[in-house]
Amino acid sequence: IGEVGEWRGGYGRAVMGWLFRKAASLGLSRLTGQVLSNNERALKFYTAVGVVEVGRKEPYFGQNGRTYATLRIEAEIPLERLRVT
Repeated sequence: IGEVGEWRGGYGRAVMGWLFRKAASLGLSRLTGQVLSNNERALKFYTAVGVVEVGRKEPYFGQNGRTYATLRIEAEIPLERLRVT
């Protein structure tokens, strides 16, 4: 959710819950993704819902003259291990 006033309203957790349930219904055993290492809000959120860092690629992305690592993240299914609604 991009609007600051909507942050921390449970929307991200609800979307991740839907995504995890959909993945489980398709028989998937894990979901993977990437996030920039400087995206502290996203990292805190992913950690809160049970997603873990499984790797990194450095340097990857330049922003404002700086380079950051890209972190590989992963969530394992079954849903009992995840903290979503």
